[in-house]
This record gives sequence, C-alpha cells and structure tokens, in this order.
Amino acid sequence: MELLELYKVLNNDSSFVEDYYKNGFKFKGSTYRILNTNSRSFSQFKSNFELMERKEGIARVNWEKQKGGQEKYKQYPRYFTSLGIYETLDKQIYYKTKKVLIQKEIYNKKFTDIQEAFLTLLNLLDSSFDDYDSYLINRTREIKNFLSNYVNDKLIIKTIKNLSTDKNDEKKCIEEDLYWYLTFFDRQDLIVLLTNSSKKHKKKLKKYAINKLESKSLDDVISNKFNKDQYKAYTVFDEILIYYFMSDFIEKSNLNFAEFIDAAMKRLNTIHDLNNDEVRQFINSNSSYFEEIYKNAFDEVRFVKNRIESCQEDREDEKYIDDGDYQEKEGPEDKRVPISIAGRKVYPRSTKVRNKALDNAGHKCEFDGSHVTFKITRKSTIIDYSEAHHIVPMSLQGNFEHNIDVIENIVSLCPTCHRRIHNGDDRELLLKKLFEDRKELLKNKGIDISYDDLSKYYH
Repeated sequence: MELLELYKVLNNDSSFVEDYYKNGFKFKGSTYRILNTNSRSFSQFKSNFELMERKEGIARVNWEKQKGGQEKYKQYPRYFTSLGIYETLDKQIYYKTKKVLIQKEIYNKKFTDIQEAFLTLLNLLDSSFDDYDSYLINRTREIKNFLSNYVNDKLIIKTIKNLSTDKNDEKKCIEEDLYWYLTFFDRQDLIVLLTNSSKKHKKKLKKYAINKLESKSLDDVISNKFNKDQYKAYTVFDEILIYYFMSDFIEKSNLNFAEFIDAAMKRLNTIHDLNNDEVRQFINSNSSYFEEIYKNAFDEVRFVKNRIESCQEDREDEKYIDDGDYQEKEGPEDKRVPISIAGRKVYPRSTKVRNKALDNAGHKCEFDGSHVTFKITRKSTIIDYSEAHHIVPMSLQGNFEHNIDVIENIVSLCPTCHRRIHNGDDRELLLKKLFEDRKELLKNKGIDISYDDLSKYYH
C-alpha cells in the first residue's frame, strides 16, 4: 500500500480523525499537551503566566466574569497549579512558588524566543501534568520510544531551521517529515511507511494534505487540526523545540548537574547562533535552584539507570499509604488519586499491597528461589529479607487507566536481583522471566503492555 492510500484509509475512520485532531485529555491531537488550547505556544504561555500573576492573592469570586456570568479565566488556575507554578489550599486564592520568581526573571532578562523556551523547559523539568510525574521527561521518553529508529538530530535541526523563517506557515509545517513523525508517532503503520517511501510518494501525501487544508475539509485529520482552531503552525515549531531539548536531556540524566548543564548548553548552541553566555550566567546565578529541579525531575524517572527503588518492608516511605484493611480484588482497579510530595504529584503506593505481595512469594526471590539473603524480624516473626519491585514501574502510572500498584505487578526479589533489574547489563534476563510469569495476571488487572514496549523503559 502506498503512503497516500494508507493516509486516506485512516481518514475514512471518523474516530481516527477525531482522535488525532482534538487535544483534550483523552485525545492525541497534541504531541505535548502542555501546549494545549489555553497555551498553544511558549509566547501564549508567557501571556497567560503574566495574567495569572496579576491574580495572585485575589479570591476567585472577585475575578472578572464573562457576560453570562461565567468566570473569564477559569482554565488558568488548574493549568498553573498542575505545573507546580502556583499553589492553593482552597482553590480560591493562589500563591506563587519559586518557579514563578525564576520564570519572571527569565522574562525580565529579554532573552530570545529560543533562549526563553530553553530556560522555561529547565524550570518545568520536574513539573507534573496530565497525571504524569515529571511530565516533560516521561512524555518525551514515551515519544522517543516510538521514534528513536526514525528521527535523528540531523532531521530535527534541519526542520527547526526550515520553520524558523516563518513560524505561522501551516503548509510549510506539513511539508516537513518531522511534523508527520511527531503528529502520528504512535501509528507505527504510518511511520514505517513514511520512512520507507520515496520522495515522490511523500510529496503526493503532503500535496494532498495541503489541498485538504485549503479546502477546509472535515474528513481530514490535519485539516481539522488547523482549521478548527485546535492547533497552530507556531505550536508545531514549539513542540519540535521541546522534543529537541528534552530528548537530549533524558539521555544526559546520568551526568552530574554541572555536566548536564554543559551538555544542555551545547545543545542550545547547536541551533542558536547568537551569544548564549547570558543564559549560562543566569543558570549559574540560580545554580542551587536548577540543581534541585534537576534532582527532583530525574530522581522520579531514573528507575532504569541510577535509581534503586527502596521498597524494603521495614521502611515507611512517604510515597506509601496505609490503606487499612486491604482486601484483594478481582479484575482491574481504579488508579489512586495522586498526592503532592515536595511540590510534585506522585501516585501513592500501598504498604498492604507491597507486604501481601512479599508474603505471597514467601519472601523468596522470584527470579531464583535459591538465592539466599538474611533474616529480619517483622512483628515478632523471623522472615527472609526481600524487596518489592514493580514490573511495570510506578513512574508509568499516568499511562494506564487502571491501578498498577497491585499484587500482580509486584514481585519479591533478593537485594542483588533488585539492583540487577535496575542497573545490570543483564537486566533483560530477569525482566523477561518475571514478565512471562505475570503477563496473564497483569492483563486480568487491566495492565495491558507487551514485553517489547515494557523493555524500552528499562534502557
């Protein structure tokens, strides 16, 4: 099947069109929903930020109303509190966090647009959004898992340079391969065919899409994206910027902070020819703040590189909750409401579920039951020491409709195997066995993921 033919077939499905042009929570119209209808670009984010700043400390009942009496700016509080930029106790009065002060400094320095975007991303590096912890990192990791074999730096840099001359040209966006990759990153049928198609077939596809755009066709996903005011050409440019910076940031998360900033500045210098010394000076003058952001962000997602989940049964971590008389349930379970820890939104874990999973395993290593640990006393009972490990990491809870902190997703491991599955060169040996042992149980709990997709999060 030719590329254009596949695209036409997909557009014959109205659910596909709706799914990929709408940018609501349940839809796929935005590559990064942080640039949604309310803030379609870094420029609009700045305008909304400045508006929200003027509402600080003012009760919402006194905010401006529309003619019908509806609150005029009702969408902004949830957006900015979700990002950790503002805090509230009663959803009526909002107070600025340190992020506001830093963001205001960024804007006051009169940096270029790209420099502002770069620093804004650093400031939001640990922010939660759309039920993702460290949204920008985890969302980029998700996208990169699909696109790593198709999109490289050369393509990204070329596209940024091509679009930077006119960020409002929708047709120009459509003509770029990268636009198609990021728009349909999880449609592997379309992505693979796009990669393997000739320039002639790609040109036919893009010409067809542009014609649909100009005719304001309602049966075409791209026409709907642009013509129904869901999306703008400058949104495309800014989403590419986010992916360009963030895809490199997650690759450098194993560095210390100073090395990470060196690498980040090198990334900026590649696409921004002007002097970036002032950007470096700004980071240096706020180094303790940005270092804390860096640690907060990557401590939450570094589960496959440097982070070891300390799930010892005798440790009451603040991410754990005691959910009383826990009873095992059949079938999928509703995921828990996120909690805030140090200004970040995380999904809590249950001590009862963890301990029950370890009890079910007899506190033996489920990779190899012959592995010997040591004895500990728990509630006057002497047991073997073991550690709990989530096969599907809790950092991915935002990607799943149902709760993944369930007994079926927790295995008991000896300390050595626990560290091996996080950091060992042979981690796939452990992961493959544990996943095969549990995959049917996971499906029964509504946790549907293939081994290939799961293994991507362990690299």
